[in-house]
Amino acid sequence: MLRRDLAFVGVFLLGCAAIAQGCGGSEASVTPASTNNASNDGGDEDGSPTSGDASSDDGGEAVTDGGSNIDPDAGDPSDDAGTDGGPCNTLANEGQAVTSTCASVRPPTHGGALVGGTYLLESVVALGAPNFCQNQFLPTGFRETLALTVDGAGVGTVQTVARIANTGTHHRTFTLAPGAGGTSPASNTGTCPVSAAAPLPYNSETRLNKQVLELLQPYGKSLAIYRFVKK
Repeated sequence: MLRRDLAFVGVFLLGCAAIAQGCGGSEASVTPASTNNASNDGGDEDGSPTSGDASSDDGGEAVTDGGSNIDPDAGDPSDDAGTDGGPCNTLANEGQAVTSTCASVRPPTHGGALVGGTYLLESVVALGAPNFCQNQFLPTGFRETLALTVDGAGVGTVQTVARIANTGTHHRTFTLAPGAGGTSPASNTGTCPVSAAAPLPYNSETRLNKQVLELLQPYGKSLAIYRFVKK
């Protein structure tokens, strides 16, 4: 259930999340969709989630209620969580501007081994009921870069720099430890700003010769799939 995943996410890890929480809307409820095609990962040909109504054969979960928009002005524009009163990291934002979309199917999050490198945000797919996606969803612009280093135990250290719409830049640093056997959810712990460990649903895999990292993160009062592709 998506309500359960909201509890899993707990704290906001991406730089955009501090802003994203200050919006109207409601938590989205999901029900399992049909799995007639077990090999389908619930997305378009490029592996990204499909916008629009819920599909019956994607192997994901149909969103049956809820949805939320982002109010970029509702967040704290400061970026001074570092120990010296400055940014949490010095990562430059190389990401291109992307505009969020809305979908009524939550694709599976099955985990995978983390792969180090620099990732650029490719898409943000908010999750909401069909009526919300078709009649109430308001697209928002994003730019984000994520740098991932992975130690010998497969645990990742993540640095992000993000900007939503015309708000200020936000830097965040956290650790990401996959579940046993590289399964989802991973355990994340915020190191800057500091936050307690909390489960984070994710995917890390190769699609069409691209290394992809997907994180199920807050979007307003609901959730979205933030999809990053390695440079």
